[in-house]
Amino acid sequence: MKTKERPIIFSGEMVRAILAGRKTQTRRVVKPQPIYGGEVGIFNRMMTARDGEGYPGPDEFGFFNEDQCIKCPYGQPGDRLWVRETFDIDSFGAGVAQIRYRADNSRGMPHVVSDSKLSGNSRCVSSIHMPRHCSRITLEVVDVRVERLLKITEKDAIAEGVVLTAECLNRVDATVLSLFHSMRSSSSGNPSIKKDSAGTITRGCGWWNLSE
Repeated sequence: MKTKERPIIFSGEMVRAILAGRKTQTRRVVKPQPIYGGEVGIFNRMMTARDGEGYPGPDEFGFFNEDQCIKCPYGQPGDRLWVRETFDIDSFGAGVAQIRYRADNSRGMPHVVSDSKLSGNSRCVSSIHMPRHCSRITLEVVDVRVERLLKITEKDAIAEGVVLTAECLNRVDATVLSLFHSMRSSSSGNPSIKKDSAGTITRGCGWWNLSE
């Protein structure tokens, strides 16, 4: 397959982790969720011709088993992801914008702007509206896997950009942490339980784990 580029949104904190070299993995929810285990790789959906005959469709990359084929929206190893992040237009005139990235307040090169969404006075632009030519970070996908969030290891967490400090650990509610670990270790517990960033228990299953 030909190498492709796709956008991916990161928060300011995660952008800083990428720039510092601390973040080399990211996880995104698989949609729809896998109903059971499978493999990650190249698959071909079965297509139906007008005469009713079945034939294999084009190569796609993602998660598949006997009942599901879920294409990975972030590509495959070798593809590239260009980062969308929140930024400011400090000045705009004669079709040229001065970009300032909010994650670290650094300034980018002046850009010729034709996008009407970016025109107007100085203002903040949401990451979802960042055009390709304003992006300063391009990542290469080197590995993709699908796993439950509870499978994350300490090494993976650090590769996600997490910095473990005493203050951070002390802010975790002891009751939630105890429940989280008991569900993780219990064979009778629901394996699709995960803990979100707010410290609450929510349901989840498969996550795209991209290594950059």
